[in-house]
Amino acid sequence: MAVTMGTDDKKVLSVIYSQLGNAYYYVKNLNKALEYQRYDLMLARAVSDIDGEASASGNIGCTLKVLGRYDEALRCCQRYLELSQLHNKREHVAAAYYNLAGVYCDKAKNLNRENDSYITDYPQRVRELFQKAVQCYEMSLKISRELGNRLIEGRICGNLGNTYYLLGNFRAAIELHSQRLSMAVEYGDKYAMRRAYTNLGNASVFLGDVTSAIEYYRKAIQLAKELNAVAVEAQSYYSMGHCFTLLHDYESAMKYHLLHLNIARSLKDELGQERAAWSLSNALIHLGQPRKALHFTMLQYSLSKQLGDRNGEMVAELNFADLVRELNHDSLPDSSLDPHFKGFDEDLIACLLASLKKSAKFSNMLPSNESANDVLAYPFAPANVAEDGPALGEPRDEDAFFDHLFHLQSKRLDDQRCDPNLISTDWESRNVETNAFLQSLHENQDSDDLLNLIAGMQSRRMDDQRANLPFLPGLQEPAAEEPNCSMDGNRIAQQTEIDRSRLLPFPGLLKSEKMDERTAHTPCHMESECLEMKAPQDSEAEDQQTSVSSAECVTIPDEHFFRFLWKLQARRLEEQRAHLQLMAHSNSSEKKDV
Repeated sequence: MAVTMGTDDKKVLSVIYSQLGNAYYYVKNLNKALEYQRYDLMLARAVSDIDGEASASGNIGCTLKVLGRYDEALRCCQRYLELSQLHNKREHVAAAYYNLAGVYCDKAKNLNRENDSYITDYPQRVRELFQKAVQCYEMSLKISRELGNRLIEGRICGNLGNTYYLLGNFRAAIELHSQRLSMAVEYGDKYAMRRAYTNLGNASVFLGDVTSAIEYYRKAIQLAKELNAVAVEAQSYYSMGHCFTLLHDYESAMKYHLLHLNIARSLKDELGQERAAWSLSNALIHLGQPRKALHFTMLQYSLSKQLGDRNGEMVAELNFADLVRELNHDSLPDSSLDPHFKGFDEDLIACLLASLKKSAKFSNMLPSNESANDVLAYPFAPANVAEDGPALGEPRDEDAFFDHLFHLQSKRLDDQRCDPNLISTDWESRNVETNAFLQSLHENQDSDDLLNLIAGMQSRRMDDQRANLPFLPGLQEPAAEEPNCSMDGNRIAQQTEIDRSRLLPFPGLLKSEKMDERTAHTPCHMESECLEMKAPQDSEAEDQQTSVSSAECVTIPDEHFFRFLWKLQARRLEEQRAHLQLMAHSNSSEKKDV
């Protein structure tokens, strides 16, 4: 409305552009946000507003980072830093360093997706980017401490701890997250407390202190319940389940994975359901309950098929084959642990049987006349079924095959993450008009009508003054007014001056960290802090920024934790099925491996 009405006050219009850009950013309309942020930048340059140019550069950098255009984002954030240093505005210098660190981190993560390396096994280029992020965060932290801004200091500690975590320096990560926790308690910020407990649990797992990790996750669960943060509550259940698996407490692991499964279903998180079914199948195998394990193996297969996860299908097929071999052919799966289950699709089960019969390894396992209805079609097994048989036997001589299988699995890209290279930008559309104009000039350069050509070129060219002030929506030419002698000149200036810092407590900063919260929080995703928050407490919406859709997973972390444990377990078939059981060594050897 303000843009439609128009104004001749350039400072007011700059504020309108800035706030419109922020509003579009928060609703994830990034192209529109970028459009208004560029208007703000052009206007600031036209009126020689250095502070406005710095702020707009920082905002554009944050938006470009979310769009995955990291090199452009780095240039904008660097410009924000240079302008802030030029005017010796230390608060803005700290913010600029913070923004630069965030871009370096995201660029490093994006590069690492192409290599899919383990923590501490990054390529040199990725490590260098993380190191640059550490340097920028430390500069921002140093300045914030000198300014005595405890709120900002806490948020930087959280992100610096996350970066140290990614570099494999888990002790430094724990130290920084402990500081973050104390500051969150000081301000009564329960959202930040929950994030700190989660991140402390993550780092503790990698140090082998699983007992401490469980306590941190318990506190995170309690806070998630108080905040009604259902998705992050499920993430903590997921992490707790795997921690108990590491301790070989499969009963407790099963309990937490069931809680995770129920929430994943309520949020329609299919990938979360798949992973919960996978984990439950493995826990039940270790508990010696193959019929219940068979139910969750089939559930995993069904979900993997829907998601197009071929690796998940392969694992489910292998587990299914072993379970069918262990059981009698007339044994039905037991769904008593899953009372809300509504039955499998018959076509999927037929596909599962067909894939097994095609394999020479399983060709003699099932009679050729059995169908999906004969063997596996069932809505529910009776609740009072007999006790399941013993656990599956010891591993056979097939470790090489499974080593290869899980090597492929460990290289699986995170399908839920958006590839920023696929995100369209508005530069292409802008270049079309320019290229067309240049082409027309080239075609007409041999024209005899030189004056018409010059006139055509001149009509497209702005004079020097207008070059600094291109078309800006909402800008009106100032009307000629009689000078008001009763009003002091300084008073006029005071009325038109707008303090941008009152509208943005940290100019140049946007909620860039939380936009990427579609990746889950535990145990390997580090929960980022938002430096630009207007109040000590995050809002509930910020804490659960992730949109719930079938294409995104909101109740499980990314793949690093799985891959870390697979790397420790790659030699044993049974432990590969469990995914989170350490190799059978002594307790001291287990701690050393972790």
